[in-house]
Amino acid sequence: MLLRVIFENFLSFREPVEFDMFPNSKRSSPPGHVYHKDQKEVPVLKLSALYGANGSGKSNLCKGIELIRNFVCSFDFFNTADVGEYIHKGDPNSVDKALSTLSLSAIIEFETEGTYFIYTFKLSCERVFSEALYLSGIGQRENTLIFSRERDSIKFGTPVADKIQSVVDKLLQMNPAVSLLYLNEQFPILDDPRVHMAAQWLTESLITTPYNPVIPELIVQMDRNPRLFEFTKKVMTNIGLGISDINIREQQDITWVSNAGRKKCISFPSEKDKSSISWATRVCAIKAECGVTPDNRHVFTAVRDQERNVVKEFVFTHEGKDSVTFEMDVNGESAGTLRLLGMMPALYEVVEQEKTCVIDEIDRSIHPTAIIELLRLFASDQTKGQIIFTTNGTYLLDKQFLLRHDEVWFAEKTDGATKLYSLNDFKDNYVTSTATENGYINGIYGAVPIIGDLRLQLPS
Repeated sequence: MLLRVIFENFLSFREPVEFDMFPNSKRSSPPGHVYHKDQKEVPVLKLSALYGANGSGKSNLCKGIELIRNFVCSFDFFNTADVGEYIHKGDPNSVDKALSTLSLSAIIEFETEGTYFIYTFKLSCERVFSEALYLSGIGQRENTLIFSRERDSIKFGTPVADKIQSVVDKLLQMNPAVSLLYLNEQFPILDDPRVHMAAQWLTESLITTPYNPVIPELIVQMDRNPRLFEFTKKVMTNIGLGISDINIREQQDITWVSNAGRKKCISFPSEKDKSSISWATRVCAIKAECGVTPDNRHVFTAVRDQERNVVKEFVFTHEGKDSVTFEMDVNGESAGTLRLLGMMPALYEVVEQEKTCVIDEIDRSIHPTAIIELLRLFASDQTKGQIIFTTNGTYLLDKQFLLRHDEVWFAEKTDGATKLYSLNDFKDNYVTSTATENGYINGIYGAVPIIGDLRLQLPS
């Protein structure tokens, strides 16, 4: 479970900016939104919504959490991410400084299997400046050091053998731009299960959803996980999309290509092109490639299993007049339908396991009624994880059965820097004196756009 994150000098977060999932102990309704002390040593919220004007920096919270995960997940993090682009640009004190001397920092506090951790790092555009892992004292006791790294030097909270110390020192010297958590997962040197436990949560239980659905990847996931596919079917057929069923249709490539119009609109990746396709996944011994339409939409997988070539694609069943059913593929479905489809794996894991899912613009292209029902589902007692999302859907603010005041956060930018604060920071009588939605739209809580004069001055 995520407890809190703190970012500094990251994108629009100039000064240290904190976001947390701690409930207000004075609030008791709705009770199903909190994992209480009988479930966790520290009570923690299930949901959190972040509001703010366009450009206020609310998406940067999602990007920051994703950056933490990607740093721990990847050996090539500095090759695939331009860290210099993430470092805050609006500090006048840093204008004349060399980029290599500037840095961003992140702190994340979380719980897994009843153990509380604090993980922190500081990155320049070229290397890791510092990295540390602690057992969190959760405000009741001192934090306990597990390891602390400063550039290529490391110390441990519990003394390790000289040989292990020497190997770790050399490993860091050879890999100055790689997380020690990642290195230890690949080369298990540290005989400390807590290091593996923390790395596992950061890489497997901290989930961010792609802004646009990657259809071939979804086909592979759902084809391999029947429970996920059944969950997807249940949600998608009961949330007002007009869909009565979803299936993954499998055809041999010759049959698929011979269908009317297929040769004109879609083609298989050639042998020459395969190495250049960024979406390519290997599951066991089966290699799957994506099919792409002329408008660059990824709509199917072409699976090569020995000598047999198979096409797999989603097929959506709809009901027409007089109960007549018909089928459509991905190209026939709306952006909102595909957006919902893309969120299903992450939301499924939140229901099934103690994972934390972060969704930017949860309601993009999706009807308010559908969002309300989704949140009602994930605030229910059956949920095991957490959902953190950004939204412009002010209609949620007065739905007290969906969002408590301590679950509502705001992002506001001043002088190029973002600050985050909670609706819970306002006194109850101040919040309840007017409808929360109207109060927010009218600027009572801040975090709204300041609109200038939009009238056009046309030449005479």
